[in-house]
Amino acid sequence: MDKPIELTLNREVKVQAPPFVIPSESYQTLSEVKDKLSESRKAFVQVIDHAKEIDLEQKSFPHPLFKDLSLKQWIPFVGLHEKRHLLQIEELKAKL
Repeated sequence: MDKPIELTLNREVKVQAPPFVIPSESYQTLSEVKDKLSESRKAFVQVIDHAKEIDLEQKSFPHPLFKDLSLKQWIPFVGLHEKRHLLQIEELKAKL
């Protein structure tokens, strides 16, 4: 059953990030962050490119809010999640 992942863009709904993604006090350079993001994206694209459609539909990975989310729904969710953060950035810039 598909989850309402489009709610990700609703900025009126605030969601507490799980502890493992809350930024730490440790410093990382922009280069390090870009490298990590690049590696993560490469791994994600590799899964998408090599996965069978049935696996994307039948396998899932837990999400803090949506619970078990099929791999097929994780693909568009990633883009929606990034768009949510872009909206947050635009809101902060407007307040400055």
